[in-house]
Amino acid sequence: MARSTIMIIGLGDLGGHVLEMLVRAPGSRRIITADINEDWAYRKTNIAAFGASQLGHYPDLEFTKIDLYNIDQSA
Repeated sequence: MARSTIMIIGLGDLGGHVLEMLVRAPGSRRIITADINEDWAYRKTNIAAFGASQLGHYPDLEFTKIDLYNIDQSA
């Protein structure tokens, strides 16, 4: 069975909580985080990875900057 990939767009209040729960859940998955605020979202992604590592989980995390108003980039 292929490994699943999840993309979370927007790491505000809800997206941040979802990310924190996913990185701590057992299982092999790739998680891509995306937000327009590059500095905030990159830090949020790293903090989630650190928290998960404290519980012995090392998820495959990746951050990418995205601007949903830029149609070419979003496609």
